[in-house]
Amino acid sequence: MTDAASDPGAIGPERPALLARMSSLFEAGRDSEATLQGVVNLFVPAFADWCAVDVIDEGGNLRRINAASLAFEGRRKATDEVRALPSRSFADFVQGLLDNREGAVIVEIDDIAQLPWTPAEPEVTELIASQIPLSMIFAPLRAHGTRLGSLHVGRANGVRRFVPADAALVDEVAQRSAFALQTAQLVEALERELALRETATTALAESEARYRDLFRASPFPLLVHDVETKQILAVNDAAVAQYGFTEKEFLARTLIDIRPPEDVEQVKEVLSEKSTGPRVLQAYRHRRKDETVFLVEVSSQSITFGGRAARITHAQDITER
Repeated sequence: MTDAASDPGAIGPERPALLARMSSLFEAGRDSEATLQGVVNLFVPAFADWCAVDVIDEGGNLRRINAASLAFEGRRKATDEVRALPSRSFADFVQGLLDNREGAVIVEIDDIAQLPWTPAEPEVTELIASQIPLSMIFAPLRAHGTRLGSLHVGRANGVRRFVPADAALVDEVAQRSAFALQTAQLVEALERELALRETATTALAESEARYRDLFRASPFPLLVHDVETKQILAVNDAAVAQYGFTEKEFLARTLIDIRPPEDVEQVKEVLSEKSTGPRVLQAYRHRRKDETVFLVEVSSQSITFGGRAARITHAQDITER
């Protein structure tokens, strides 16, 4: 095996053209899938007989997302394997090869016995044996210290063996591919988060709208007040009808303002209690807009209203009982 950092060796005639095409590919600003498909097409057939991009999925397994290869005559199944999911044996080999390695590495196979992984199909083994010697380059897809997958290219029949300069080129493409892939993954994660938030926001808005409708349409007089200030924050139509205040007039008052003056101290004592649970039915005297006093049966429950600690109160007129 040879690292890209070794003596650069000869530079193939394909290199200048590949560099130009590579620059155009990454400057095009396409999505990651199109970019990575462009990467494999960049190498085959001008630079290699096959090329594949594998990414590490959420389960830590290699998943092949793009591949291109020559059509090896009479070897359809083997050609399909290059384009299919990597075998477990191949994935383990790549994992071990690229772990803790910063750059690309060249792997030469001069005998089928040297093959460091077990092909998924016997036909693939036969194909590899018929194409030896093989020259391959494996490069990690690494961005900001995180390995996202691998890029590998291969040549068959010993037509030309890869040299460190070739490995350096593959490594450069791999790193630029990794940044494109990581950017796409971050964008996808952001879009999923925004979609979830939008769904949650929509559900919350719909829930609040239903609650407002139920609150306003309830036949029972309902009032919402701020726990700290005792300010009335909301009332429904039944409360407006029972007390005679308009909604606007209600919202300019506190709970103390709708009680007779002689009951104010009692009201303050009751409201000073810090209970956060429900308060059971109790009878109190309330006061209408026209100053008439009537008896109501009151029950209340803690809620959050507009981000504030509040209580919703059901105040039912029981004067006629």
